[in-house]
Amino acid sequence: MNSPNPRLQYVQVRAPGPFTKALAVIAGAGLLVVGLMFSIVFVGVALVVGAIVGGWFWWKTRALRRDLRAQMARMQSEFDAAVGAPQSRPGATPGAQGTRGAGTVIDGDFIREREPTTRD
Repeated sequence: MNSPNPRLQYVQVRAPGPFTKALAVIAGAGLLVVGLMFSIVFVGVALVVGAIVGGWFWWKTRALRRDLRAQMARMQSEFDAAVGAPQSRPGATPGAQGTRGAGTVIDGDFIREREPTTRD
């Protein structure tokens, strides 16, 4: 026959009483409040660190941005000279020069203006 395992012990568990249930609810609410406090602090610290790192990166790349703007202006003037258009002003709108064929380079393309047609 099968004999019961002598190393196996049975523990009798009783249902928790009202005091134990109330203590569990209070402890759970306390853990929830502590968790929310830590998460708020963590998000605040992450935002501050992100702003500091972003500001540092912006400050360190200012010379690169200035050089890129100068290079784009030089390329624009070289393009204008190649097509025989007058030199464009920085920030000028296409056709601001009032000359046929003058335009502004935008992403490697150019804007060609057409002469207005008269239809009476």
